[in-house]
Amino acid sequence: MTNTCNLLEEEIKTTPKGPGRAGKDLERINKGMHMKLPIHISESKKRPEVPRQAAKLATEAGIILRRHIPVLPRWNKLQHEQDHHSNYIKKKFVQFFMDTTSKPVISACADMLRSGRRQMRYKLKKKYFDNVPESQRITKSPMSSMDDNQWAELLKLWSSPQHIETCLANQRNREKIRMYQRTGSRCYVAQAHAVRDKFKDAEPTAVDLFREFHSSRKTGSVSETVQKALDDMEAMMEEPV
Repeated sequence: MTNTCNLLEEEIKTTPKGPGRAGKDLERINKGMHMKLPIHISESKKRPEVPRQAAKLATEAGIILRRHIPVLPRWNKLQHEQDHHSNYIKKKFVQFFMDTTSKPVISACADMLRSGRRQMRYKLKKKYFDNVPESQRITKSPMSSMDDNQWAELLKLWSSPQHIETCLANQRNREKIRMYQRTGSRCYVAQAHAVRDKFKDAEPTAVDLFREFHSSRKTGSVSETVQKALDDMEAMMEEPV
């Protein structure tokens, strides 16, 4: 088992990134600027504010995660057992100019790794476990970045009564959501930066951003629930402090 882990770790550190369309696009940008795309993450932020930086960082993070990072049942295993977090940041540094020792960058990369791993685990469960008869479930890992033992751990987790109950509770909670953001795949910080031009010299308020993020992209309209929330916030802001 130790030899397998060592080989897996060595593969993660040495396997080059394929050419891929997303990778070629980033390489074209770096070549045009004659430098690597700079990434700046402000203190207390989890993503870059500039939309292009946020988009390219998220794309590259997804490529690294899919090709080199195994999907383990628990975040603490991914973070501590094989030091994938450190390797994850190093692989990002190959394509970007950023300070990998700063706390905002480390924190942002950890958050992207954690959320990306959770999303990958959800997709794997949906494709290979949900609505699949037990006799037809695959026992070998469907990803090159995971070995069969790691895949078996995931199957064991998904089959546990505690996990099943947690999934049902989360499903019930999602059904209670009445207002959905309409920002697409762009993160909140980047979207807030992108809409600044619409307000010209004035800094958008929390109410302005709430309206922008919950409006239909096609018609610009909002639902009755969102409109009521906007009316309540505006009335609250007009009250004397």
